[in-house]
Amino acid sequence: MRASTTSCLSPDFLVGIKYCLLNYHIEEIEKATNFFSDMNKIGDFVYKGLINDIEVMVKRLRFEDTSEVDIFAFGVVLLELISGRENLDGKLMKDCVGFLLGEGSEGGGCFEGLRNFVDPNLKEYSLPEALCLCFLAKDCVKDDPLLRPSMDDIMKVLAKMV
Repeated sequence: MRASTTSCLSPDFLVGIKYCLLNYHIEEIEKATNFFSDMNKIGDFVYKGLINDIEVMVKRLRFEDTSEVDIFAFGVVLLELISGRENLDGKLMKDCVGFLLGEGSEGGGCFEGLRNFVDPNLKEYSLPEALCLCFLAKDCVKDDPLLRPSMDDIMKVLAKMV
């Protein structure tokens, strides 16, 4: 069963992520959020704005501006969407997806760990698709930037899911 169209992991939402990754540049985001001004702030490091008359929300991460950091940030946001927890309660990202490697899953396996990880509001979402997104996110937050997928690789995975 697929997620409802209002779910943060719905096909429409994934298409939106794909669109944003391809079409928005940092200059557009800075302009839309008035350079991340307090007036446009809607949460901790989350800002709103308009780009081409489309309302956008942006999570600002304070790192160097490189594609490796962008990919890491994408993985963090994807894990937050899947789990329904901001910054995964302060845990290290790689520790939160240990169930993908069979860690701490006695008898239940990977899918049991996944069920415990996924936001309860997404209970109707397809577990195999959630698993695919978790593996993608896990690869995006690898310690070594050279082992992270490229943006092209990410786009290919998302394209297959929508």
